[in-house]
Amino acid sequence: IFADFRTLNSFGKNALAVNFLQKSAASTYAYDVKVKISNNAGKTWASVFTAHTDGTPTEHGFVSMAPASGNRFLAVWLDGRETTQNNQHSAKSHEHHHGTSHKTMTLRASFFDTQGKSSQATLLDPRVCDCCQTSVAATQNGFVVAYRNRSQQEIRDIGYLVYQNGQWGKPKILYPDGWKINGCPVNGPSISANGNRVAVAWYTNAQNQPKVKVAFSSDGGQSFDHPIRIDQGNPLGRVAIVALPEGGAIVVWLEIKETQTLIQYCRINKNHQPGKTQTISKTSRSRASGFPQIVVKGKQAFIAWTQIKESPNKSSQKTVKKQINTVILPIKQSK
Repeated sequence: IFADFRTLNSFGKNALAVNFLQKSAASTYAYDVKVKISNNAGKTWASVFTAHTDGTPTEHGFVSMAPASGNRFLAVWLDGRETTQNNQHSAKSHEHHHGTSHKTMTLRASFFDTQGKSSQATLLDPRVCDCCQTSVAATQNGFVVAYRNRSQQEIRDIGYLVYQNGQWGKPKILYPDGWKINGCPVNGPSISANGNRVAVAWYTNAQNQPKVKVAFSSDGGQSFDHPIRIDQGNPLGRVAIVALPEGGAIVVWLEIKETQTLIQYCRINKNHQPGKTQTISKTSRSRASGFPQIVVKGKQAFIAWTQIKESPNKSSQKTVKKQINTVILPIKQSK
């Protein structure tokens, strides 16, 4: 699935964890979150295990991971166990929860140690958007999880939760955009933290006005400032963000200009003022082009994306070729 991709996370001293999806039944959306762990920096890998224990042939995916204390890592995912007609599995679950749900996608989390043992399995939110990405960031005091919420009135704004002092807080709406949509836009948020400075980017199309927004927190996600808009008028979304040490951030997203779809790059300074937008590359607006990714190492930003090339074949159909492109950009000192 173009939006439900594998993730790799380092934790502990030399441990790695990778997740991937595996079909659990014939139904289109019946698949599980599978995890493998290496305790020697990837030289060898332990046996695969399933992150969840409900055993239902339903959708599980859109995983985010982050390193945790005590040689553990945190995994967060969308979990469809409540969408099945038979909820006996979830009734037997010994999880903490913030409420109940009926036939809706849920957001769940668990910590795992180097042997794959689960702890603190938690139902974070009983009603969320069905297939928008989750995103998690480790702060100085815990974690912040961002995701797309889903109200009873089908308002699908960005929700978030904070984990501090060994406890999960209650779900909150980051900003009330008021995007009402009777279906999942497959366009989740991105979150990043540096210490207790947190930055979140997301896409909304409330009132049929597409926007890419960014909001900052200086207290580990307990509260967020009023968001700023950074797009140039016609964004497609598919955002990625990385927080910078001095308090700013770098954001990448897709924007449509005339007949072209562009990967855009914007540096937001420590005063939360967006700089000049740069175009990284042309790309395809098709789902196969996926979501650009960005990481920062030292004074460089590494950006990667899937480049799509379509060409006709002998049967008059298009052949789609994919390749991963990357670019490295210097990060200048923020003014």
